[in-house]
Amino acid sequence: MREDFIIKGIAGIKKVYMNTKKIFNEDKDGRMKYLDREEYILETEGVNLKEIMTNDHVDYTRCASNDI
Repeated sequence: MREDFIIKGIAGIKKVYMNTKKIFNEDKDGRMKYLDREEYILETEGVNLKEIMTNDHVDYTRCASNDI
């Protein structure tokens, strides 16, 4: 269920967009297969990857950036 909440306080992050993404997994034949589940992801406008990845509420192993 999607809840209303406010995310703020990280310098360099201007906006946050909450989206859903289908979860996929590798089947026994090595092919990627989408599951019947979705997860929420946060996409940001702006970047401060160091502070985001050291936040206790963030799984740093699943963070990515397209900032060059």
